[in-house]
Amino acid sequence: MRKQATKVTTANDGMHSQKAYRKVTAMLGDHGFLNPRLYHLILMDKVEAYSPVRFRTALKALCRRLTEQGIDHHWRACIERDDEKGLHFHVFLLAESKHVDPCRFMNTTKTGWLRTMMDRHVMQFHLSPPKAAIHLTREGKQKNYARPTGDRKADCIEWISYLVKARSKPSDMRTIYFSSRVRRPTAAEPTLALA
Repeated sequence: MRKQATKVTTANDGMHSQKAYRKVTAMLGDHGFLNPRLYHLILMDKVEAYSPVRFRTALKALCRRLTEQGIDHHWRACIERDDEKGLHFHVFLLAESKHVDPCRFMNTTKTGWLRTMMDRHVMQFHLSPPKAAIHLTREGKQKNYARPTGDRKADCIEWISYLVKARSKPSDMRTIYFSSRVRRPTAAEPTLALA
C-alpha cells in the first residue's frame, strides 16, 4: 500500500500513522448525515493535571449534550504535547445539522454552553475554524465549521489530516488516538409466528 501524505502532514514532520489517517478520512465518507458539519476543537488543561482522562471526560460531557439535543455526531481525536500548550487534545467532531443547529453549543460566546461546561471541567478550549477560502460565507465571513460535502470535501480531508501529523505526538504515551463509537441501528429481530 502506498504511503499517503498531505500538505498539512508534510509541513509538520510527516504523517504519524497511516492507519489513523485512513480512519479519520473514513469518518468523512461513511457518516450517513444529510447536512454534516465538521468542527475542530482543541482542549487544554487549566490545572496542568495532564491526564488524558480529563480531556475525554470533558468531551464525553459535550457529546452527552449533543445527544440530548438530538444531534447525531462522530468524532476522532488525538493527544499532543508541545512547549506552548503542554499536553492538549485535538478533536474533529462531525455533527448532523439537519434538524438542530450544533452551533447553539459549538461556539465561543462568553455565556455559551460550551464555555460554561469547559469552565466546570477546568478546561480551556479553542474552536479552530477551517482556513481555506472555500469555507467562507457568501459575505466572506469565516465560520467555525466546515461542510464536508461536494467541492469542500477534499479540503476537509486535508484539514482533518492535522490529527495525524507527526509533530508534537508524545512518545511516552501508549494511546495517541481516540474515537467515538459509531452506533448503527440494528435490524429488527424476526418475530416468531404463533401457530
